[in-house]
Amino acid sequence: MPQGIIVQNAKTAEYKRSDLKKACNYEGALKEEYVHDMCRISSPSAGNQLYVTLYSIPPQKSNYPYHYHAAAEEVFYIISGKGVLETPDGDIAVSEGDVLVAPRGEKGAHKLSNPSEHEPLVYLDVDNSFPVETTFHPHTNKAVITWYEGKFQKAYRIDSDVNYLEGE
Repeated sequence: MPQGIIVQNAKTAEYKRSDLKKACNYEGALKEEYVHDMCRISSPSAGNQLYVTLYSIPPQKSNYPYHYHAAAEEVFYIISGKGVLETPDGDIAVSEGDVLVAPRGEKGAHKLSNPSEHEPLVYLDVDNSFPVETTFHPHTNKAVITWYEGKFQKAYRIDSDVNYLEGE
């Protein structure tokens, strides 16, 4: 059951540091460091239909790898700072006051980075949620399946195949 009305101020929110290398138990080298601070406002695991999160990307970092969603659409509102949005059509400079809409599917592929030397990039991320979501990572040919309620997330190489009936 969803919770009641939520009120959260972006400037006074309690942000928690999230390092994807640690969150994913990854020990190898990455092209970029995926580190961000976040304040989860609502999530599908709490029964909400909207996934609402405040993010702060530190200087010279990116939030997540370049990806797109099979089902969810995302809206980003840049609260402060300047960033670079990687898209299928090239990079776009974004800054305070910009609203970005990423549709589902390949045309909505995106990666938000903070090129600044000193200022964080702070933004609000709102997306419609589904109990199960698949994200695709075109640069690395991966698919990630997430089942929010079951707290299941698994990444797969798209070019590896298992027969649907194998072992059944």
